[in-house]
Amino acid sequence: MGGYFAPKYADKAADIEKAFSGGVVNDYIKDPRIQAVAKRSLWLGNDETHYLRKWTAHDVSDLVTLIKLAVNWIEIEKLSKSYISDMPN
Repeated sequence: MGGYFAPKYADKAADIEKAFSGGVVNDYIKDPRIQAVAKRSLWLGNDETHYLRKWTAHDVSDLVTLIKLAVNWIEIEKLSKSYISDMPN
């Protein structure tokens, strides 16, 4: 498993892989901005797999945008921590 969870929750990898995605977002993503866009990505992703859509005003392009937002928030968080750590007061 790689990406966002690997360094933070390496010891929980097996649990994360077995869990429902909504639970993973709620339990392991602490940043409210990342959590908010991740939840919406899940909602739209689920819509793409069902016959009846819940989010009819949104489509795959919105899903792509939400994924980009999540990636951007993660990058901002990681870069910010890196510079704060590398350049202490």
